Amino acid sequence: MSNTFDLTPEEIESLKQAAGQGSVPAMQVLWSRYKWEDSIGGDLRADEAETWLQKLAGQGVLEALNELGGRALEARNRLEALKWYRLAAAQNDNVAQFCVEKLKDEKSYQKWIHDLERFRQMCAEAAGHEQEDIPEDAPTSAKIYAFKPKQKS
Repeated sequence: MSNTFDLTPEEIESLKQAAGQGSVPAMQVLWSRYKWEDSIGGDLRADEAETWLQKLAGQGVLEALNELGGRALEARNRLEALKWYRLAAAQNDNVAQFCVEKLKDEKSYQKWIHDLERFRQMCAEAAGHEQEDIPEDAPTSAKIYAFKPKQKS
């Protein structure tokens, strides 16, 4: 088999058959491939990537559980993030356990978001950057990466 991102149609079909029979490694390869294709504007197979991600989460695969938790957190859906991170934390995933602790109630969640914002601002200032104008309801990742170098006077 060639690498994950350069599969023949026959190899993809073989992987789909194996994944359909419950092969977690086959599901992981398919998810990675479709996620990668979508990210580079390939076949725009986000729907395929999502299908395999959901199946992996259903199998309890940590990477998938954490991915879904992160997406929910990004969308500021505390309860959905908590659901996915609790599943990962039950498998002794340290990052998920940390997230569960921060998401367990609205007060600790809001403090965590506030602290992340302050940290992001301090890092940007230390690097000599300023934040571009971004709507308040923009995802956290947009705010984190929305810095541009300060103009020299």
